[in-house]
Amino acid sequence: MHPIKADESRDLEHLRTWIAEQRFVRIKRENIQRSIGHATAILKAKFLEIELANKENNSLLTTAPHRKQLLTSFLCFPCS
Repeated sequence: MHPIKADESRDLEHLRTWIAEQRFVRIKRENIQRSIGHATAILKAKFLEIELANKENNSLLTTAPHRKQLLTSFLCFPCS
């Protein structure tokens, strides 16, 4: 084995730094992807919740015409 020369030492240090940076970038990318996945799941759940609430409200409105009129008058309050 021959002793490591100065420029080889610099190259090794550069390689170690590059590997560490790549590892950091990979971990950050995985964390971002995980966060996006969680946010997407939360949004999907909220949309399903809203959709279910809309279906329930629509069925209530069709079974109770006075509620529909009340809701319509409330929504058009600035118009009247």
